[in-house]
Amino acid sequence: MLFDLRGSGRRNTVRVIYLALAVLMGGGLVLFGVGGSVGGGLLDAVNSNKSTSSGGSFEKRVKTLQAQTRANPKKPEPWAQLTRAYFELGQSQQEQVVQNGQQVSQPTAEGRRNLTAAGNAWNSYITLNPKHPDLNVARIASTLFSSYLNRPAQAVAAEEVIIDNGKPTSDDYKQLAALAYVAGQNRKADLAAQRAVALAPKAQRKALRQSLQQYKTQVAQAQAQQTATTGGATSSP
Repeated sequence: MLFDLRGSGRRNTVRVIYLALAVLMGGGLVLFGVGGSVGGGLLDAVNSNKSTSSGGSFEKRVKTLQAQTRANPKKPEPWAQLTRAYFELGQSQQEQVVQNGQQVSQPTAEGRRNLTAAGNAWNSYITLNPKHPDLNVARIASTLFSSYLNRPAQAVAAEEVIIDNGKPTSDDYKQLAALAYVAGQNRKADLAAQRAVALAPKAQRKALRQSLQQYKTQVAQAQAQQTATTGGATSSP
């Protein structure tokens, strides 16, 4: 895992990276929320999947889908829907906390457990290698892993599902590039950035190329700051 959020300094470093990501994307493609400490997600598609149902309704849906996955563990669709249901349940379980003098919303302990369960359900789903992956659920997974579970490499993998199985746009590659830089996958990020620029309208290419390069630099600086703060220590066993 690229980031460990146990220390407040590290949380701030990651927050800087995702704030830069939000600025880079102009707020249209990405809404920032860092490591589960702030409500929100990376893709507008998630908002369209939010329900006004009560938490009890979400829990009922989760239990129904759990039964379906137990009955048919090799059937992909129930796992996809369970991913969505756990995500919606986890998002509905919020509490207000004060961070850096500001009141923010974040998942409760139970919410974090359900968001983690959503990640596990997605992993079960994608392991089954569905013939036509649910791209809306893939977008949920991208948001889940990047904004809530702090697993940037898995967020990249979810973005690749979207690109490999849809009709990718410049924004899709821009999203992949940004997440791959955070995950430390710079070669993949550079290739995605090149593709994002190539697919962008001609008049926008120069600005997009500069924005992506600036973002790459910001991520590298934040990672260097984290290394300096932790004394260059690697993750403990």
